[in-house]
Amino acid sequence: MRASIALSPELSGVAAVRHFAEAALIEWQVTGETYERSRLAIAELVTNVVRHAKIPGELVIDYSDHRVRVEVSDSSPGLPKLSEPAGDAVNGRGMLIVASIVDRWGVDSTESGKIVWFEIDQFDND
Repeated sequence: MRASIALSPELSGVAAVRHFAEAALIEWQVTGETYERSRLAIAELVTNVVRHAKIPGELVIDYSDHRVRVEVSDSSPGLPKLSEPAGDAVNGRGMLIVASIVDRWGVDSTESGKIVWFEIDQFDND
């Protein structure tokens, strides 16, 4: 199963993309911890594109073989960074959160920019 949606460079569009992703996951009967981890990681990646790239992009969600795979693409050459922000910093933890809650993640450079992706395996007890 596959779903995709264009990403607006406006912060106001993040909520609509989150709702779209949540509806797709629910329709595919992704539940429990897999659902919660997926929706949080999606929110972080989409927010990163809007905050840092500030250009349109695309969210693609695939669900097959009890695995959620999410790709967020944009045309910015800038790569996400795992950084330790200062303790009182309001921002800067997005990729640390993603890395800590997904099973696998990475960044693929493309001719037109990059794809940031993650995978979460769904287990029978979800």
